[in-house]
Amino acid sequence: MADMNIPENPAAHGDSRISLPHLVSAIRKQSGLTQAALAEKASVGRLTVVAAEGGEDVRLSSIMAMFRALDCELMPVPRRLVAETRRFINNGGRSVSIEPGVEAPLSVMQIAPETREKGPQ
Repeated sequence: MADMNIPENPAAHGDSRISLPHLVSAIRKQSGLTQAALAEKASVGRLTVVAAEGGEDVRLSSIMAMFRALDCELMPVPRRLVAETRRFINNGGRSVSIEPGVEAPLSVMQIAPETREKGPQ
């Protein structure tokens, strides 16, 4: 998946947490996958995807398989860093502390390939 945008959780106004059901559904849709396609890619049943997106109790191994199928990792983030982490991801990993949609300078990782292509100067 190219650029990912971690959505705000509509059920948690003022809360920086994101619900897993909301996140699975949003990333699946951003990836252009149907629930059936995600289920096949993650080697879980379609009803497992439906249950996960609906907030039902689903095995952690199934949730992790779905995220991996979406080219994502499920990772604990300290609460105090959630908002900064979301901004970092939504800015394409280029900068922290810049609001989404604001153009950020290129990161070292983005500049490095350009330098290697040109060679020493």
